[in-house]
Amino acid sequence: MIQENYKLWIEEEDNCCSVMPKLEELLLDLRHSVAYSKAKSVYIKLLTARIPTESAKKISNKIAECLPKAIIAGMSLTLFGREADHVFLDMNCCYFEESSVTLLEHVGRPDHYKTAGRKYGRRISEMEHVKGVEVFCAGLNIDVSRFVEGVTEENSNIPFFGAL
Repeated sequence: MIQENYKLWIEEEDNCCSVMPKLEELLLDLRHSVAYSKAKSVYIKLLTARIPTESAKKISNKIAECLPKAIIAGMSLTLFGREADHVFLDMNCCYFEESSVTLLEHVGRPDHYKTAGRKYGRRISEMEHVKGVEVFCAGLNIDVSRFVEGVTEENSNIPFFGAL
């Protein structure tokens, strides 16, 4: 696996317009890189700070268009301190020569977090050669601990990690 990280700073006033040419140039370089050409799969994790939802969608769509091998996931960050005043896109790229990446997504709040976790846990347990699972949860008043309890029940041998 090869892992690279890129941070693009964005001018707050321009609603992410200034970052698109920089992003397109970066994506073109990545598409023609040795790592991308040799990769069986590519996982791109986007972390954003203070980027409007519509702009984040445009950024994700541009990445998907330019890097068709990429599985894209991400979330927005709540920052404190000095970085709280900045708008940026952090793009972490992992290139896998032999492994594959699968994205499982649940949109919306589940009625029962542990039951939803068990559902995803069953799907994961049916997959072959799972080496790790990254979990992102977003929203207010979520019960991520119950979800993690459910998802790990049948997968005690797999490392789970992630962010809230």
